[in-house]
Amino acid sequence: MYLSCMEVLTPLHVQVTLAKASKHLALKEVEQAAAVYKTFERQGPALRAAAATNLSFLYLLEGDLAAAAKYTDLALKTDRWGWAGWSYGTYTACILFSLDSSAASCN
Repeated sequence: MYLSCMEVLTPLHVQVTLAKASKHLALKEVEQAAAVYKTFERQGPALRAAAATNLSFLYLLEGDLAAAAKYTDLALKTDRWGWAGWSYGTYTACILFSLDSSAASCN
């Protein structure tokens, strides 16, 4: 009985938690959204990869390139051939472009 209840409640819990993170983002509460996504780091590989991808994007938008690169690498290590692998290439290109632009603007 317990296992069948958990099978139903776990996906519901994930959806509610993701909705909570989305609500924080809609209210421009980036740190709170990041905190919600970080709770998924201790979950299974698929959730960990999705959370790392979202965190990477959040940090990229915030201009924290070191944190964006860290979570991009985590997403890649967790799910190399899924969405995380695609996001790795995209985010890495954005991070490198941002670093290059920052270096150019410092001259």
